[in-house]
Amino acid sequence: MMMGEAFSVFPNEGSRVNAHVIKKIVSADGKVVAEWKEKKFKVTSKSVTDKMNSLLLGVVENGTGKGAQVPGYEIAGKTGSTQVPIEGINGVKDQWFVGYTPGLVGAVWVGYDKTDKNHYLTTTSSEGAASFSASLWKRH
Repeated sequence: MMMGEAFSVFPNEGSRVNAHVIKKIVSADGKVVAEWKEKKFKVTSKSVTDKMNSLLLGVVENGTGKGAQVPGYEIAGKTGSTQVPIEGINGVKDQWFVGYTPGLVGAVWVGYDKTDKNHYLTTTSSEGAASFSASLWKRH
């Protein structure tokens, strides 16, 4: 959630938006009970975010984030992984994809609660976390 909030700076021209899950709660009779009020905090310049957007679009268009591509959507983001801390195992402990469209920021983590010799990932971040992200972007 924190990484998603951090990445909110890029599509918002340098302003960070507090992460949230629920936009509003509506009662059975249609009345709005509670609604998210967006607050933005300027943390960097538009020129910095323009450069970052270009770099992170490249990750999805040509790099390790290709698995997050969805036809018709402009998606930018970054993959990540951590090594398995067990000697002799060829795989990864965790995978991430943190990305955004002009209207949505999200972060996906793939892994096991506890990594051991029987519980680790054998795919890359592009095949795992980035690919899973694509299914979420399609629903937006």
